Amino acid sequence: MAVTIRAVVSLALAALFIVTLVTGAILFVEKFVLADPGRGRGLGAGGYLGALHAYAAIGMGVLGLVHMGLNWRCLASYVRSLGRSSR
Repeated sequence: MAVTIRAVVSLALAALFIVTLVTGAILFVEKFVLADPGRGRGLGAGGYLGALHAYAAIGMGVLGLVHMGLNWRCLASYVRSLGRSSR
């Protein structure tokens, strides 16, 4: 049962990190691609904090997914060891 709970938690965290990464990408596009200082959007409108937020969200998403990848390897190893110990 503990493996199932761990897998569900890992999937939920992976989904959270993916959402964070997508949010950061949207913020990045909003701040740099769609920037229009004349209409009060983008970095020209003083949006440096938003750009920092975009970088932070992208970084958190990437680092979170790397961390989850390492956890998936550990989880797979744990499941394999359970299979070996039950024989």
